[in-house]
Amino acid sequence: MEKMTVLQPSFRIVYSGRDVTADLSAYVTEVRYTDRLTGQSDELDVTLGDDDGRWLGAWYPDKGAEMSLEYGYAHQRLVSAGGFDVDEVEISGPPSVVRIRALSTGITRQVRTRRGKAYENTTLKAIVAQAAKRIGAKVSGEIDEIAIDRVTQYQETDWAFVVRLCREYGYTAKLCDNNRTLVAARAGSLAEQSPVRTLYPSDLTSWRYADKVTDVPSKTSVRYHNPDTKEVVEQQAQAGDVASQDTVTAQDENKQHVRARSAAQAKAIAEAEQQRREQDKVALNGTLPGDPKIVAGAIIDIHGLRRLNGLYLVTQATHSIGRSGGYVTEFEAKRVKEGGDE
Repeated sequence: MEKMTVLQPSFRIVYSGRDVTADLSAYVTEVRYTDRLTGQSDELDVTLGDDDGRWLGAWYPDKGAEMSLEYGYAHQRLVSAGGFDVDEVEISGPPSVVRIRALSTGITRQVRTRRGKAYENTTLKAIVAQAAKRIGAKVSGEIDEIAIDRVTQYQETDWAFVVRLCREYGYTAKLCDNNRTLVAARAGSLAEQSPVRTLYPSDLTSWRYADKVTDVPSKTSVRYHNPDTKEVVEQQAQAGDVASQDTVTAQDENKQHVRARSAAQAKAIAEAEQQRREQDKVALNGTLPGDPKIVAGAIIDIHGLRRLNGLYLVTQATHSIGRSGGYVTEFEAKRVKEGGDE
């Protein structure tokens, strides 16, 4: 009879350039890494016991110190979560517990500086490249040469401005590895990837599904002013198979109507907004034994849930390794393609 192999969760933590895994192992109660697809910073939370009070003294963490994490299973190649800056230290008791929170966007001045700036006769790709250079990051991913006549950065940080602008044109944007890399991807292209895993109900320890009709219109419109005719013109993007017959006007993150300056710009924004709303229609959250392959931006194939089947884009994944619960992965996902009703 063959022996069943029991996978042992494993992690590696580097602090200020030094591997501290062995030093921390006796104190760590949980390592929790949250990986997000766009906008918000990834987070690393390390929770430690402090029975002998060393974290109140010489081991007290330095805010701004650099950390990196690798996670997965022993005797397998660990997955890198990239670099983080320590942003918050929380100590409570009794018993004494220390929680170190680190962010992937770092705490440097370049990321947090607000500025007002107008961009004219340029492209989305060029604007993202300029903002990334000021942050000190390289751009990873393909961005189309979408023409932009004029857009204004309204006393926003470069990062907040890039997220807003990319969202308007149907791109995800993620700043990671301590501001060294700005990852951009067209949301539609992410849906074309091959699934990293097929999941059945038996693979999931828990799951929750939501299917909404409201906020999923049949059409999305964006208006622009035609300088030749002096008229306000409307461009629309048509939905696929949705129950609603509503037509909505594209909005930014502050719920303000988006106005374009050309027909091409209006069409690009309308199509991006329509696609985003359609993807938001069906959501699936799940929990399963730890799987390092399930990361933000990956595709998973859901089977065995009949009308819920299909391909889902992971928008957030949290990997937790703890003393009591072992290694657990939680994910949030949006359906990008329907599957068959088995």
